[in-house]
Amino acid sequence: SKFSWFDKGMACGKAASMFCNLLLILTLAGAISHDEVPVQHFYRLTATDIDGHTFPFHELEGAKDIIIVNIATESQFTKKNFDEFVKLQDQAGTHVVAFPSNDFLREPRTAAEIKQFAEEQGLKVNPYGEKKGFWLMDKCHVNVPDIHKVYSYLQWKTATGAIQNDFDSKFHVRCGKVHCSIYRHDNVAAGHPLLKHALAQPHKEL
Repeated sequence: SKFSWFDKGMACGKAASMFCNLLLILTLAGAISHDEVPVQHFYRLTATDIDGHTFPFHELEGAKDIIIVNIATESQFTKKNFDEFVKLQDQAGTHVVAFPSNDFLREPRTAAEIKQFAEEQGLKVNPYGEKKGFWLMDKCHVNVPDIHKVYSYLQWKTATGAIQNDFDSKFHVRCGKVHCSIYRHDNVAAGHPLLKHALAQPHKEL
């Protein structure tokens, strides 16, 4: 369900409980919004991968955690995030879906050069058939007016606005048999303890 910071604040004012105050703190810390969508709707999404092939999101079925993030190879946060991606690519049930974007003027490379850069950092790009890994999409826009359909869907479903920077917003998706929960974390270009904590949690059937 979607709640604004105002809604959470009002609820806390009425309840005046420790739990409610903690919820507000966590919201301000970066877990901006989340929504639940039918699992078949999420897996119906598609994108074009870095090699020009259609990437169907049903390739991710059975995942424990899916992280969707906009990236750039010349950001001050590139090395830190790519180092994290290398660790995550071998974590069972975890998928990182990365969308290169020059919306913030830090991605001058071509698709082929972006893929080569990722592989030079130690990433196994687009391991089709695997139940974990790093998925690299084609270069695109993550904000309007030419926003990619996947980012349009994610922003709509989490009732959130524009992406503010490279690596700065990460969508954390957990799917079960019935629905997927989509969480958006902002201000996380340099790392986010709440997201790391979420990844460490046991997967519960949704």
